[in-house]
Amino acid sequence: SNATKELTTLQHVEIYEKCSQDVYVQVQQMSIERGTKLNLSSCYIDDVNVIPVSKMLPHLTQLQQLYLGSNRIRDAGATIIANSISSLSQLQELYLFNNQIGDTGAIALANTIINLTQLEVLYLGANQIGNIGATAIANAISYLPQLQGLYLFNNLIGDTGATALANSKKNLKQLQALHLFNN
Repeated sequence: SNATKELTTLQHVEIYEKCSQDVYVQVQQMSIERGTKLNLSSCYIDDVNVIPVSKMLPHLTQLQQLYLGSNRIRDAGATIIANSISSLSQLQELYLFNNQIGDTGAIALANTIINLTQLEVLYLGANQIGNIGATAIANAISYLPQLQGLYLFNNLIGDTGATALANSKKNLKQLQALHLFNN
């Protein structure tokens, strides 16, 4: 369709509350390899309908910003996303705030972000990440020399996870923001 052809020329694709299966199909089919921003926040994405999204992500080789906040993504969905973004070497910002990601999902994301050396912002606030997930993230961020912001507020992180994050912070010269409040 003409709408799909027009979408393929955009640098930024922003899809908010009008998300539907039709939109997923269009985005999946289009070749936006020049696109740098994909916003699928507040799209009611859960662990099942994250699958079509995850199938298109590896093809978005120039993607720099990925917004998947305020959805219904749990550990299984976070693991699917983690597996699908591991080759996105240009990714600079990853937003997965206000979901239901716990330690298992955080571990999967930690294992992936090690390879995303251009990552500047990791936004995982308002999830269900505890000490185990926070420790995995703390270990992973030492591989992210460009990291400027790490947002883990409103999770379930205790002293062990907070200590691991504080210790890893020492090696991050670019880090400007570490938000751990309300844990």
